[in-house]
Order: sequence, then structure tokens, then C-alpha cells
Amino acid sequence: MNHAVPVSGLNDLSPTRRNQVLDAISALETSDTPVSQFPALLDPDLRRCVQQCLDESGRVLITSPQGGYTSGYADDVSDALVKEEIGLLPAKERAVLALLLLYCVAAPRAKGRLHGQDWTEGEPLPPEQLKKRSQLPKGEVDDILRSLQQRRLIRRTHQGVLPGPQLARLTPAASQRLWDQLVLIAAPKSAMAQIVRDKLSRGLSEGGTALPKVTLSRSDLSDSTENENARQDHT
Repeated sequence: MNHAVPVSGLNDLSPTRRNQVLDAISALETSDTPVSQFPALLDPDLRRCVQQCLDESGRVLITSPQGGYTSGYADDVSDALVKEEIGLLPAKERAVLALLLLYCVAAPRAKGRLHGQDWTEGEPLPPEQLKKRSQLPKGEVDDILRSLQQRRLIRRTHQGVLPGPQLARLTPAASQRLWDQLVLIAAPKSAMAQIVRDKLSRGLSEGGTALPKVTLSRSDLSDSTENENARQDHT
């Protein structure tokens, strides 16, 4: 297996342990699912070395809610890339992805059918339903879904479309920002949305790029608002 040039900290390790660290980093950066059964991830000292190596390249070690580890951009690096408009999705792709996350993850989570903070776990949404809820031409939605799948931001099952493995690479802060913005999209008049706005006004949820406004039907917005308010009443 080919590895990058070792960074500081690796040179203090024996060749065997150095290769264990590099093998773990390679798996973290390329695997579609969280990984765990690597010596460098099981050993606390080597795991710290993995973290150091990732940190030197602007990446962080992320603990998966389902167990195991993956990697992603550090929040400050992600924010800097956004400001430089590097690696941003086109606006229409962001809009379709926002709709998918709203109906596959955010709405079921608000209704109590999903628990936890894993954005890759959701309720499959048939592509035809997604097309009906989007204002884009159906053919254009098909093209966007293919692009999002190539980027591993969505995945397809026989039941429909689900968020893809790249969303497992969100840091906890990025995941919370995503949830906050979906709340503002889906239920702007809800109690939860007001909490989010208050938090934003105090600078407690900063950075990242805002999701585009997603136009929903009146019934969609009413249903989402009622569900968010109901969730607040029971928490």
C-alpha cells in the first residue's frame, strides 16, 4: 500500500507501528463506512498519532454514532474553504440535497421515528416523491441525483434515495449547523426555529455555508411546523 510522506510524530515509531498508523489513515480517508479494527485505532497512543497526522493536513478524527471512526475536514478548515468558495456544490444540487435531508432525516427525527445524530440513517424517499417536492424539471432532478450519487452524498436502495456516506464525515459542530438550518427551512415559525435564531444571534452556531431556501407547499410547511412544535412540547 502506498502512503504519503510521514509527518512529525511518525518518525519516532518503529516501522511496524508507523505502517499501522498509515494503514489506519488510509482506511479512514477512503472507506465509505466507519472503521475500527485497525491496531492504530484500538491503541490509544497510536490513535493520538493518527489524530496528529490528520490534524497536520486539516483533517480530524470523527467518532461515528454507530461505532468506529471516520475522518473529515476540521471546522476551521471547512469554513475557510467555504469562504474561498472551494469545493462548494452548485446551488441546485444543494437544494435537492437539502430536500432529501429534510424528508429522509430531519422530519422523521422531529416526529420521533429516528433518534441520534447520524445523517446517513434515514427513511428512504422514492425519487418520484422527491421530484414532486422540487420545483425543478424532473429530468434535471435525475441529473442532479446522479451527480450527488457520484459525490457519495446520496445512495440508492430498492426503496428509494438516502443520504450517502460522505455525510458521516461531518464534525459534531457541522452536524449541528446542518440541523439548525434545516429547522429554519422546514419550520421557520416553530419554537425550535426561534431557539436556533437566538443561538445564531449569540454567535453559537457559526461557520459553514447556508443551505439554499427550499420552497415547500403550504401543507408541507404546516405539517413540519406542527411536528416541530409538538416535539418541543414533549421535551
